[in-house]
Amino acid sequence: MTQLLWWNDHPDICDNGKMWDQHQLIDLLSPFEVVEEKDFTNGVVIVPGRFHTTEEDFVRFDNFIRTVQHAVVIVTSDEESLYPAERLDHDNIDLWVMTPKLYKVYPGGTRFIGSLVPNHLLNATPLAEPDNDYFFSGQVTHAAREQVVNSLRASKNKGAVIESPGFTQGLQPDNYADEMRNAKFLPCPPGPITPDSFRFYEALEAGNVPVLCKQDEKYWKLLFGKLPPVLWVNDWSQTSDAINAALNNWLPMANRCYAWWREQKYFMRRTLIRQLGFHPPAVSFLVASSPIHSHPSTEIIDETIESLSALRKTNEPLFVMFDGIRNEQTKFRDVYQQFIRNCMINLADDPDFVPVLMRSHQHQARMTAKTLRLVESPLICFMEHDTPLVNLFDHEAELIITLLTDQLDLIRFAHEASILEPHQHLMIDHDDPETVLYLRTVQWSQRPHLARTEFYRRILNWHFPKTSRTMIEDVMHGIVQDAWHVEGLEGWNKYRLAIYAGAENIKRSTHTDGRGAEPKFEMKLK
Repeated sequence: MTQLLWWNDHPDICDNGKMWDQHQLIDLLSPFEVVEEKDFTNGVVIVPGRFHTTEEDFVRFDNFIRTVQHAVVIVTSDEESLYPAERLDHDNIDLWVMTPKLYKVYPGGTRFIGSLVPNHLLNATPLAEPDNDYFFSGQVTHAAREQVVNSLRASKNKGAVIESPGFTQGLQPDNYADEMRNAKFLPCPPGPITPDSFRFYEALEAGNVPVLCKQDEKYWKLLFGKLPPVLWVNDWSQTSDAINAALNNWLPMANRCYAWWREQKYFMRRTLIRQLGFHPPAVSFLVASSPIHSHPSTEIIDETIESLSALRKTNEPLFVMFDGIRNEQTKFRDVYQQFIRNCMINLADDPDFVPVLMRSHQHQARMTAKTLRLVESPLICFMEHDTPLVNLFDHEAELIITLLTDQLDLIRFAHEASILEPHQHLMIDHDDPETVLYLRTVQWSQRPHLARTEFYRRILNWHFPKTSRTMIEDVMHGIVQDAWHVEGLEGWNKYRLAIYAGAENIKRSTHTDGRGAEPKFEMKLK
């Protein structure tokens, strides 16, 4: 369990753990053990910077941090950037800073994370379609906010502007959260000191579209490494016009914003786990989805994801891959975006759900290759959206993972009770399934399977150029068989495929036929 030290030399003025910019960190770090300074050896130290700005404060902390084995030091609660975090340049720490300054030079590897989400919107569930076009509630204390408010009040669109006399003196938190969730576009003008504000992260967590100003691009690029996929305005006075122009494209914009934010949270969690020296999860789950006639219903993919419960453990990420729309399927464009939104709503409570949206049609192989860039686990479980698992017992999961670790590169879950006669010639082993754990095969199928992550990266890199637009099975099926026919067992050893066969009835997956009567379109292999 992670050690957590709340650094606080001034408890009379600093209430650690209750400040708004610490709420999401507490959620991110859980579970943790709060320890005293004398007991800390390796873990996370949270320093509320604004309350520790004197040289005496800094020197005491700097002397302490030199004595510990290792620490992730997170400087919070310091919008003015008064705390000299840039001076914490030690080999035994990883530094996180919430609100960096453009003019400061921080130690290499410093991670910038922003103000994050307060409790009243933390882990919120997005609405399918908000009623309002815009919403702004807050203090109007400088020119940028005045421009936003004046622009919105002149708008003919549906929304609300609520001025508050001071911080936390406006709507009650629950009412404020409801309004944020119920508005499609949420202007996020700067706070009193930096372009950053809680409102930006609240908008993302609510599943809607933040509005930012291009005048602040340098700050946001420093924070995230690249610009977030929000609605950008050239000037805050253009807020209303920009929202009006973007209304018809709200849903795909909102989906992309929410997917980007879930990915950012995943990166924060994975970075923290890595810096603390914990092992990555054993398995990452990849579910591939594309437009089908039953959308916007999520019934088919819901069944598939629910079936993973026998395999998936706490903290193991679920990457749901949403392909872009190919030219032949433009009729599905609107319902597909609503399907994506519905999936995000259904999975919002899953802390390890990461939606991966393709900007254009990539097809299965390239979509998977792009998603594997996010994967840190040694194994993956690949599922098409209409291939749920069945009959899988809890004890079998550990057994299958052991087989992959020791003997195989890929093990598939059969979708029939036994090997069918037409497929027998593709089997290397023909033993009684009651006496063996797996049957070696030269049949590549995209039915549900577990595989080594590096193996998957290798075959996608070798056999699928970046310009290809194809299913994985359509290419690998012939490659694996050719290797077997030419090289025999040495050819099989290049791919080491097997079917799990730990019982008389080996069926462990089924097919709910998402494509139905839709044709299988031509694929591009080069």
